[in-house]
This record gives sequence, C-alpha cells and structure tokens, in this order.
Amino acid sequence: MAETELKRIALGDQWAVLREDDTIPVYGDVLTEARQYNGTVALGFGAIVQDANNPPEVQPVVRLRMNLVAAQSLHGLLGQMIADALKPADTGMAN
Repeated sequence: MAETELKRIALGDQWAVLREDDTIPVYGDVLTEARQYNGTVALGFGAIVQDANNPPEVQPVVRLRMNLVAAQSLHGLLGQMIADALKPADTGMAN
C-alpha cells in the first residue's frame, strides 16, 4: 500500500503540514467587508444568488481575519497574479 505524500507549507523558517480534509471551494462575487483594526485585517466575500424573476441576494461565503504580515503577503501575491493576468498574450510564437 502506497503512503500518501504530505503537502507542506513554509511558515517562516519552519514547515507545517497542509491539511486539506474535504475543503469545499466557494466562489466570491462581491466584497462584503473590508476593514482593519489594531493590526488585524478583516475581509468578507459573498456570492450573488438570483432565482428566476426574484431580486438578487448576496449570500456570505467566507469571512477572513489575518494579521498584517499575512495581509501584506496576500497583497503581494494578488498584485503579481493580476499583473500576470493583464499582460498581453505573446503572439510571437503563434503558428
């Protein structure tokens, strides 16, 4: 029987096991909360739900709390991802 390889993530100079027990992905359409207080950043996301002819509703899907170090890391990662996504396609290698 093969052993399952554990995924690890760096936490400073230490490594922690990444547990992904049945995590359900959710889709956030809108930002529902954005604030910081006393070194803690709070972000909330919601999903827009619209059935037939009923008015749309926003269902909260996640509320995140993080310290400033984690928020700065998220800011850097999102900035790089957005910059990469907005780069024009390289057509020099097109067939």
